[in-house]
Amino acid sequence: MATFSGKAYKAYPDRAFVSRRGRNYSVITGLQQKKLQKAFSKAKASFDAMFANNGAEFVTRVQNKAGHYSANIPNTLALTGARTLGKRGPASIHVRGVASDETLLRDLGGGTTVTGTIDPLLQDTPEFRYVRPALTGMMKAAFEGKITQIGVFILQGFITDPGDYNDLLTTILKTYLRDAYQSSATMAFTVDGGGFTLHTHIDGTDPTP
Repeated sequence: MATFSGKAYKAYPDRAFVSRRGRNYSVITGLQQKKLQKAFSKAKASFDAMFANNGAEFVTRVQNKAGHYSANIPNTLALTGARTLGKRGPASIHVRGVASDETLLRDLGGGTTVTGTIDPLLQDTPEFRYVRPALTGMMKAAFEGKITQIGVFILQGFITDPGDYNDLLTTILKTYLRDAYQSSATMAFTVDGGGFTLHTHIDGTDPTP
């Protein structure tokens, strides 16, 4: 910078400074300048190589990124949803249902259906919500990731029999639910051709005091 500013500014190192190794101001600043020059040379070489031959390496990397996106991102968005389109995917919808979040009502239609009670606390005879107190955020994080992972593998053809994964999802689901809702709770994928159906079921009664 042309002019030093700021009350807290102090030149470092002090010109009278000598390190424990006996390095004075000139040696320290010289070493730093040497490191900076080496870093600059390395960065310049990398930049020059990237854009040599009319940017051949840069173009290749961009095309590889585009290919990766085209091959993998659509499957992920099929599970998570596309914000730009205002659509939520099954991972988001199902965790909202488990969390008694009635905002999932906006996602009904098409292949998304909900039967029964979303929020038991809002019934004429209130009951506790499905998830144990203070665990809703943790449950959402755990399930959105796991549902997305399994769903993408199904769409990619790596999982054709989701039985073991369904057992895992159901086990995880029950750990977050209140005792009264655990016994019949299930979460399961059904593979259908190149797609799937995800079904979550929670049943039971747990009246508030």
